Amino acid sequence: MIPNNENYPQQIIPKVTYKREIDISQINSPPLNFILARRSLKDHNNTFDNLGYLRRDALVNKLSDAIGLSMYFVTKIHNDNFIKFRTFNSASKYWNEGVTVKFSDYSKYFEIITPYCPIYFNLNDIDRKKIPYKKNFAKKEKQKILEKLNIDINQIDNFELTGETKIKHKPIILNYWHVELHIESDKLIDRGKIISDIKTKWKERLVEYAVSDILTIHGKRKIQKNYTNEMPTHLYKESINKFLLKRFNTIMKNLFRIT
Repeated sequence: MIPNNENYPQQIIPKVTYKREIDISQINSPPLNFILARRSLKDHNNTFDNLGYLRRDALVNKLSDAIGLSMYFVTKIHNDNFIKFRTFNSASKYWNEGVTVKFSDYSKYFEIITPYCPIYFNLNDIDRKKIPYKKNFAKKEKQKILEKLNIDINQIDNFELTGETKIKHKPIILNYWHVELHIESDKLIDRGKIISDIKTKWKERLVEYAVSDILTIHGKRKIQKNYTNEMPTHLYKESINKFLLKRFNTIMKNLFRIT
């Protein structure tokens, strides 16, 4: 890493008129060809193997690193040259909607990484992908399956569940275009809970599948030429009426707190 002796791209800092988060489902319906990027701390030769496949050790150091994996939208506003900037401390905290970010308050909390290598993903290749898994069911869970799915009790131990990957837009203080990869458990049986650890075998299998069968397979060395590089403004900007209404409501709430 080198000191922050280069101007930080302030155009990627959240604006007060921006929404708290972009609804990824709106991007995927109809599907738009958006590209996400992640930074490897290795050079190109050590990020991809001889066949062009993404190396696992360039993506994560350990399996648990894949939980909440950070990536970024590549757009006209956030281009792939900005991946070399890494934020830390308070600059990496989640941004709250409507908050004005003063760059001077965070100018010490970024660095420029070298060497680095961008890894590109097509959003549609890694978002909402199904993950098959099995788990040992407790007695209450077995009863739940019997009631919901009318499964024969002798088949429960071999019953296959389905998890899912989800890309979540999670703006941080110095980068509105930051996203995370979340992995959810089976919606019907496990209520679609976000996996936050790999302390049990079934959770480990979910995360392992996401890394080996989704991420490393779809990580690319080059950006696709036909990608959608302009985010529709209605997805991330509030309309002026909604923005003013939110401002008014905030002022009124603060006024009543004072009185």
